[in-house]
Amino acid sequence: MQVLRRVLVGLVLCFAFVVVLASCSNVSKSYADKVNDAYKNGNALTYEEVKKDFGDECIDVTINKGQSGLLIAVKGLTAANYKEKLGKASADEKFDFISITVIQGKCTYAHYAESATAAEVNVGLSKI
Repeated sequence: MQVLRRVLVGLVLCFAFVVVLASCSNVSKSYADKVNDAYKNGNALTYEEVKKDFGDECIDVTINKGQSGLLIAVKGLTAANYKEKLGKASADEKFDFISITVIQGKCTYAHYAESATAAEVNVGLSKI
């Protein structure tokens, strides 16, 4: 009985850990609002800050070491596997993504799209 209890407690802890890790993504409407509000208030987030916040999800489409371009992130996908995962996605599978415009190293505008299809996400990423 003790062994069963320990196994169940272990499974519950593992599930909780996975849920916490999955919810840590900055690909959200609130993060887009944070970027937009910071720019409006004269305290724009920097390229480095946003890239660090996105971590492995960051798809960097900038030039001159982050001075100008876009930072894009698709929730749950990494920069290394997004093409493969989007290519294999079913027609009705939905993705959340965020794109952030970077000008002179400052993040000036963020757009968040919730529940976009793989085709819609691919349109935004087709030039990469």
